[in-house]
Amino acid sequence: MGRLKSAGDNFQKPSALFPSCPTNNFLTFSCSGVCATNADARLLLQNAQMAFVLDKKVQIKVDDSKKHNVYCFSDYLVVFND
Repeated sequence: MGRLKSAGDNFQKPSALFPSCPTNNFLTFSCSGVCATNADARLLLQNAQMAFVLDKKVQIKVDDSKKHNVYCFSDYLVVFND
């Protein structure tokens, strides 16, 4: 599970783009293996943690058709090397 934080003027909350997503900016990588393999989810979470620690920008794909514990699912995360 990851929580999105603002990246300035271009930041859009998942709830604004996907009304079916909760409003608290959390997304799930489905670490329990429901929507993705445990290995894939672990890699996404590790990359999100690395980006947070290094204060890097990320691009995340949100799939509001798949949910895990009411949170929208993400299976794609890119860390920018800016």
